[in-house]
Amino acid sequence: MDLNMVVLAGKVAGLPEVRNEDGGLRQLRFMVTVRAKDGHTMPTIPVHLWDPDRDLIDSVKPGIPVWVAGEIAMQRVRSDVHGEMINIMTIKALEVSMRPDTVTHRSIVDA
Repeated sequence: MDLNMVVLAGKVAGLPEVRNEDGGLRQLRFMVTVRAKDGHTMPTIPVHLWDPDRDLIDSVKPGIPVWVAGEIAMQRVRSDVHGEMINIMTIKALEVSMRPDTVTHRSIVDA
């Protein structure tokens, strides 16, 4: 059996973006940065959440610790370098919540 499920504990990197899509749905897009076991920062991970409530939109700010639960999705975007269409991996969030800053990578791994 295959399972496409991701849980991230990281911090919001950069300013979030809210897009109003056709049909009245909103999409919250932001980047999350996580740390590896050795403490090094990993590349940022793009996250998008459909139809978030206003409180969540107002809470997602740079540096805020978050939990993200969702699935890996592929998104086609135009490359800034060559202008060609490329696939990027993103997280399609099913749930985003704020987390206490006291949570560390080690405590998550050891739990």
